[in-house]
Amino acid sequence: MSLKSFLEIGTSDFDTNLDLINSGNWKGVMVEPSPPFYNNIKKEAEQSKFHYNLILESSAISSTNGFVDFAVSKDVEGWQRGISTIVSDIHEGTCLYTLGNNKEVSYDKIIKVPCITLDTLLDKYNISFLDYLKVDTEGHELNIFRGYSWKVKPTFLKIEKKHIDQTILVSILEENGYKVYLETEDLYAILVK
Repeated sequence: MSLKSFLEIGTSDFDTNLDLINSGNWKGVMVEPSPPFYNNIKKEAEQSKFHYNLILESSAISSTNGFVDFAVSKDVEGWQRGISTIVSDIHEGTCLYTLGNNKEVSYDKIIKVPCITLDTLLDKYNISFLDYLKVDTEGHELNIFRGYSWKVKPTFLKIEKKHIDQTILVSILEENGYKVYLETEDLYAILVK
C-alpha cells in the first residue's frame, strides 16, 4: 500500500498532523522553528509506532534562504502558545509580536533561526508529490507562496489566512490551478487543473 504524503509548516506542538502519522497511512514532514515546540513535538512523535514515516525540520520557511529573527511564544496554555512568528522587515502579514502588549505578555525572546524557501525544503527531502499541505505561520504565509515555483502542486491545501491579505493569496492559488474555499480563519484549496 502506498502512503499518502503531507507537509505541515508551522507545526507548534498542538493541533498537528501527527494523527496522520499515527494512522500508519501517511508519511510527512513537519516544520517548526521554535526550539521548545520543536522539542515537544519531537518527543511526542518518537512515541508513535510509525515515527519512521515522519521527518521533523527545525527551520523557518520564508522567501529566502539564510537566517531570520524569530519571536518565540511562551510555553503557556491557550492561544498565545501558537503565535511564534518571524520578526523581519520582509514579513508581509500582520506581525503579532508588535500588536498591543503581545511583546511583553506573549513572547519569551527573539532568536535567530535558519530559514529556507519552500522550494529548498522540497529539494532537501526529495519531495515530488504532496497530497496535503498545511501552513500556519502567523502572518508569514504570503512570503512562503509569493516566491514559490509551484514545481510541486499539493492536491489539497489548508492555510491560515487571518493575518494576511487573503485576496493576494487567493489570486496566487487560483493562478496555479486551485479552487479556493474561505472560512473565518483558514482557506482551503483543491487542485483542479
